[in-house]
Amino acid sequence: MKNVTQEKPQDFCAVSEPYIWAFFFNVLIIGSVTLAAIKIGAVVFGLSPLITVVCGSLCAVIYTSLGGFRGVVWADFFQYIIAMAGAIVACIAAVNLPEVGGLNALVNNDLIADKISFFPDLTDPSVFIPLLIIPIAVQWWAVWYPGSEPGGGGYMCQKMLSAKDEKHSVAANLFFNFAHYALRPWPWILVGLASLIVFTPDSISDRQNAENELNNPQILPYYQNYLKDFNAQNLPENIRQKVVDLHFQKEGLSSLHKAVPKADGKYLKDDIAYPVMITKTPSGWFGLIIASLIAAYLSTIATHLNWGASYLVNDFYRRFLRKNASDKELKKVAILCTVLLAFFGGLVSLTVMDNATQAFDILLLSGAGTGAVYLLRWFWKRINAQTEIAAMISAFVMSVVMVFVVPDGCLKTDVLDHNTMRLLITICVVTIVWLVTVFVTKSEDEKTIKEFFSLTKSDDFSKMPKQILCVFLGIITVYSCLFSIGYFVMLKPVLGVLTAVIAVTAGFFTLKTGKEIL
Repeated sequence: MKNVTQEKPQDFCAVSEPYIWAFFFNVLIIGSVTLAAIKIGAVVFGLSPLITVVCGSLCAVIYTSLGGFRGVVWADFFQYIIAMAGAIVACIAAVNLPEVGGLNALVNNDLIADKISFFPDLTDPSVFIPLLIIPIAVQWWAVWYPGSEPGGGGYMCQKMLSAKDEKHSVAANLFFNFAHYALRPWPWILVGLASLIVFTPDSISDRQNAENELNNPQILPYYQNYLKDFNAQNLPENIRQKVVDLHFQKEGLSSLHKAVPKADGKYLKDDIAYPVMITKTPSGWFGLIIASLIAAYLSTIATHLNWGASYLVNDFYRRFLRKNASDKELKKVAILCTVLLAFFGGLVSLTVMDNATQAFDILLLSGAGTGAVYLLRWFWKRINAQTEIAAMISAFVMSVVMVFVVPDGCLKTDVLDHNTMRLLITICVVTIVWLVTVFVTKSEDEKTIKEFFSLTKSDDFSKMPKQILCVFLGIITVYSCLFSIGYFVMLKPVLGVLTAVIAVTAGFFTLKTGKEIL
């Protein structure tokens, strides 16, 4: 941002992008990850949300502050290994539970028969449009999401810039995409499928009956009181128990509720199935799985604390407040920023969020419509700092309105569910906002633009055909790996071998073409 705009410290608009990333996105992500820790702590150990937040935040702040970026990188390396080992152990334990009966019984169980297809039902527009068409046609270029950033972003850039050279950076990024998108999901998916057998959701008819009964005039006032405070003790005991049971039956979670009857109703959603499944594993394995979850939590929190603090120190404090600050002073400010980010992240998890889906929706919508700006800024000279700021602010406002203000029922159509409609509406509004901003504000002066293109070489189109080819080859490589692992897991070895051959071939040409570009 500093290099694509004129150096005018008084023009906050020209440099405010890092502060939005540093504070808002990091606090939101820290809050969502801490929410997961709250649910695991409540289900597995019976801990209160406050205890979980305080203990987790203190651990992350202490070792992030002491280790700095190098410490975070090394910790991430070992924590990823521990987290993957624990996830695999959890997967093996879940699949071999007596209720599941092993992998073969799992993949052939009628309860999940409609959930193990890799591709959506192409005869049903309400399924294949939001699950296949929208991501391919719109989402990949229009939506910014941490780790999936069209046009680039600080989330990946921080680690890439710390690599030995550009070749190491690109290779590490390719490995990250393989590990993140192809390897890591499968243990989670299998545990999720097993949980549908162990904790069978209530049938549609049972859920409808529960909803009808809760709408009974004699029950409705008590139910509304319960929804305001899940721990309300002012309900008659016999009525309270009936309302609680009907509520979870309506949500399809009766079996989960029976497994953890003392769990706070605020946090008892379908996303606690994973920690509940963990409680069913043997004691020795249980300890390893818990260690892996702690490693995954600390790794994510530490990354965001370090990333956010580095933005605030380098792009705000040193640039505007203390240009000649010593390293010792900057370190103290960085520790303070780390503490503040952890505090606000924990506060968000305790006050605003109550389920993982809500957190994901806010994150996704906060970047909806901004992706095109980040892609086009490398090529379209008229895009300036004001354009990016307008896109980010409008996306944030729309995410809050769509998640917390607009009721889900008024957006749903016969073909598109409310989540897809929220995404498309937000993309349209944000796109209009930044396009208007492009044409009503002045572009940067020609000298600044030439310096930027000279630095980034983004006006050199001679390598673009091979660069685009690398993009698609990389996508084919990663997703072929994903499907190959999945086919082997689903006991379809022929398809597994076929997709593995495609992955190896695409990977070979990805590396070959990448060497020619670099």
